[in-house]
Amino acid sequence: MEPTVLTEGEKYVLDLLSDASRAFFKLPDHHPSDKQEWAHEMHLLQQRVMCRMAIRAHPDYFTPMQQFDGSECARES
Repeated sequence: MEPTVLTEGEKYVLDLLSDASRAFFKLPDHHPSDKQEWAHEMHLLQQRVMCRMAIRAHPDYFTPMQQFDGSECARES
């Protein structure tokens, strides 16, 4: 697999996130800040998926997070 290509599983997760967003915004009675907060949180989740590609593309720089306490994405220099 090419390191900078989304896997089928990653595409599936991103599709589910999109489905969740559409479903959420179809719900009635939103708080005024819901759209902005949801978009921000959705972007964080999308970045988490994209980080996987960075790890595959640059294994010499990025280390999978399970090797850390979960708060880092890159190796410390």
